[in-house]
Amino acid sequence: MLFVDNVGFQLAQGFHDACREINTIVYLLSDNHTDKVQPVYAGFGKAMKQKIGEAMQIWLEKEENLEMWHGKISAKDRRILMTQWTGHGWRELSSRQEFIRKLFEKTGFLITADDSHKD
Repeated sequence: MLFVDNVGFQLAQGFHDACREINTIVYLLSDNHTDKVQPVYAGFGKAMKQKIGEAMQIWLEKEENLEMWHGKISAKDRRILMTQWTGHGWRELSSRQEFIRKLFEKTGFLITADDSHKD
């Protein structure tokens, strides 16, 4: 099952046909509810963007990098840098198990039992 948020290509018949070919059921979420049911939108995505931004800022603090960034760097090299910064962010965030657990609990993908009430 694939939960999607009702934008662009996700509404196209071709997308739904392709999903059927790989035995995937597409479930369209209600408008403005993605952050309530998908862990990546419930906080992980925002945190990831922050981590990428932090890594970029550290890189740009070196004067030679800042000069290179403004016109002397190829699109290929920019993509490589973005991939490296993303990898750095992923390694940091994916190691924060409690943070990830809370996102899954928040969206209902992880239900925990509270044993404190047992006799």
